[in-house]
Amino acid sequence: MKRLRGWKNLAPYRWRLAGLAALSAAEVALRVALPWPMKVVVDDALGTMPPPPIVAAIATSREAWLMFAVGAILALQAMHQGVLMAHSRLHTSTGHLLTLDLRQRLFVHLQALSLRYHSKMPVGDAVYRLTSDATFLDQLLVRGVLPLVFSVATLVVMFAILLGINVRVAIVSLAIVPFLFAWIYWYSRHMRTTADQAHVLESRLTARLHESFAAIRLVKSYAREPHEGARFAGAATDAMEARIVVSERQAWFSLVVGNLMVLGTALVVLFGGFEVLAGRLTVGTLLLALAYVGFVYGPLTGIATTTGAIGEALVSARRVKEMFTLATEVDDGSAPSPRLTGHIEFRQVTFSYDGTPVLRAVSFTASPSELVAVVGPSGSGKTTLVSLIPRFYDPSQGQILLDGHEIVRYRLRTLREQIAIVQQEVIMFAGSVRDNLRYGALDATDDQIEAAARAANAHDFIVRLPHGYDTELSEAGSGLSGGERQRLSIARAFLKNAPILILDEPTAALDTLSEELIFDAVEHLRQGRTTFVIAHRLSTVRSADRILVLDRGQLVAEGTHDSLLQANALYQQLATQLTHSAS
Repeated sequence: MKRLRGWKNLAPYRWRLAGLAALSAAEVALRVALPWPMKVVVDDALGTMPPPPIVAAIATSREAWLMFAVGAILALQAMHQGVLMAHSRLHTSTGHLLTLDLRQRLFVHLQALSLRYHSKMPVGDAVYRLTSDATFLDQLLVRGVLPLVFSVATLVVMFAILLGINVRVAIVSLAIVPFLFAWIYWYSRHMRTTADQAHVLESRLTARLHESFAAIRLVKSYAREPHEGARFAGAATDAMEARIVVSERQAWFSLVVGNLMVLGTALVVLFGGFEVLAGRLTVGTLLLALAYVGFVYGPLTGIATTTGAIGEALVSARRVKEMFTLATEVDDGSAPSPRLTGHIEFRQVTFSYDGTPVLRAVSFTASPSELVAVVGPSGSGKTTLVSLIPRFYDPSQGQILLDGHEIVRYRLRTLREQIAIVQQEVIMFAGSVRDNLRYGALDATDDQIEAAARAANAHDFIVRLPHGYDTELSEAGSGLSGGERQRLSIARAFLKNAPILILDEPTAALDTLSEELIFDAVEHLRQGRTTFVIAHRLSTVRSADRILVLDRGQLVAEGTHDSLLQANALYQQLATQLTHSAS
């Protein structure tokens, strides 16, 4: 909440905001002066009234008065347009900078949220909050509060001048004000709920869009393009209808406000006309009064319009605030942070996810340079177990020790920088092969990148690509086989050079040749590292120093392949399944 509400976040923009205030004041002053030259034209140059003393001192004939007034009109309009342009440029750039700053802080905060939260939050919803809701500071402050203050100041100044011109005309101009503010009050109360619903549905639409493209391979494999099209059309229709309701209410609001302004102006013209006919008012003074009535009604319209914009901005503010109130991962460990040796111990570790037990009282140790295979039926907790080591999740009960210290005592960055993970689903970023490999060590040299690629058996296929290491890849790594993408992932792990290595079924769904290349690379990678592998092939299990057998979240057996094959019935079944998967 402090990230969102603290005024200190506006400190870098204080001079910009002061500049906007100064330009607004200059705009008010110029608006005050703009109508007066026309009064000189009508009443003095073309009429029979004597000019103001300042005009009489400069020009002595009606022709000169006329030329002076026209020159004043041109000069004032030129200055007014210059102020408007400067105000618009500063207004726009300040709004964009505020939005950029908030987006960056929100992006950092979202990244700092736990994996547990991200597993529940649709990516599209986060994208919508970053791209749409994060503009609320621009809408609320730069396009809302500041214009509102400007409108109120303009209203007060212009009405005071109007009172000085003619009290009765000023009072008549107020006839519509009670109706206007009653309409603003009603609109503000009902608009926020409508805008909130529109934001929710537009967020769902973005989530639907992202989900469809993220799963495009699945969509095409089931030929479900028409189905996805229908789902998207439904979400888009709901969002469109909600936005149409918002637009219709805004249109009705503007219509009523506009008609009230027309009615007020008509009343002033009618009353002022009678005053002119009665000789109590000159035509020039009536025109001057009408100009200031317009300057009064303009801010009233601005107040009405800005109130609606502020209401919608507050909806976005609430949605952004919801994100900032979510607790981020705690990174406050105090344990020593030299390079770890990789000695890991689980002590009666229990983990529950949303109240459902996933692991129950798991205890084991893993020594440096040891390869530990984790096997078990689907849903037995294998991935959850290895996810506790980099603290993607924290145990509900029990302790995890790393080099003799409780794992929670290490700073998250220190911990995760010393764990390399090779996942079953390889993630590629849009960019070159070199950029994707350098993600493992951002300061890696080209020679180090090539050495890592060679160790991962990836160099030969990389140099065959159209531009070698500089070949651009898409986000999905299209153009590469599954085995090639996995070897790039292993090369990244080589570059990271971490003492703890986690392999989450790295050869699942790969052909035999690719598997051999992967495990040849893995054999190099595991040297000197504590390695955990979720096993998918029997060859992996046989080469493990120790095997952990999980069943329904419990560690039911551990040992070598040969000892477990003789002593554990579940492992015998699993070994048979692994043999079939290998064949």
